[in-house]
Amino acid sequence: MLSSPNAAHFPPTTATTAAVNGPLTPATEKIMIEVKITQEMRTRAALKSQRMGLLNNSITSGDGNMAGFLGEEVANQILKGVISNTYDYDILSNGKKWDVKTKRCTSAPKEHYECSIAAYNTKQDCDDYAFVRIEFVDGQYKRAWFLGTYN
Repeated sequence: MLSSPNAAHFPPTTATTAAVNGPLTPATEKIMIEVKITQEMRTRAALKSQRMGLLNNSITSGDGNMAGFLGEEVANQILKGVISNTYDYDILSNGKKWDVKTKRCTSAPKEHYECSIAAYNTKQDCDDYAFVRIEFVDGQYKRAWFLGTYN
């Protein structure tokens, strides 16, 4: 994985307890959960993606909207909250505001892979971050993994 001095990086299977730009303190519980992508999840994500259009600072020039909205659906299967879709957070669960960071990929995650938050995204008003990986192969979203959290 490419590393940036302005981004927070940590293993996806480790829950952490540090500020985004502070030192990372891993907890002992490891998390990496494969989540089935249902047709209902795909439909909701596609509708939101079409309505969203192009986002400012989009790394993929808008092509990642569908993956991002699918990531919210996947994270919500674990967090059991309400998808809110605000600028600052995506899910409200048990009084916490979660922002979901999703990466599109072509393979299952490995234990040594890291999650990251782009430096310009650290100003969002959320309590915690959740990380999701979505497998995209041959133009299809195949599998998804909830990788862990960061607060």
